[in-house]
Amino acid sequence: MTGVQTCALPISGITNAILLAMVGYRLSLTEICTLSIMTTFFNYFGPLRTGAVVRATYLKKVKNTPYSSYAGIMAANLLFILFTAGLLCAMMIPYFYSLSPVYLRVVVFLTIFLLSFPVIIYVFRPRNLNPRNRVFNMLFL
Repeated sequence: MTGVQTCALPISGITNAILLAMVGYRLSLTEICTLSIMTTFFNYFGPLRTGAVVRATYLKKVKNTPYSSYAGIMAANLLFILFTAGLLCAMMIPYFYSLSPVYLRVVVFLTIFLLSFPVIIYVFRPRNLNPRNRVFNMLFL
């Protein structure tokens, strides 16, 4: 495990705990740490984001969290990561400005995309969901 992954463990656990708390599910500090470590472990050694499946299974069995809620939390987490990456790109603009105009155009475009995409998805999300359409509900919780 690299140093970046080790630093990301607590941040990932806290982010997931905050998102779960927003929909009414509380995690203890032990659960936050354990889920973060297990998710990283299974993502590292398992195929196709196995850690997300392990976390979803734990939350379903122990906290009785519906899979649709968990899918919505994962989508919100990904949008949060994209927005954070956009903020980091915005902070890098002065560095790329000193290198070359070609790099600057790419970073400015990437920054605009990474900052606007999550905001657009949030603003234009559907308000009333059909309870019979489970796939739609998972994507737009």
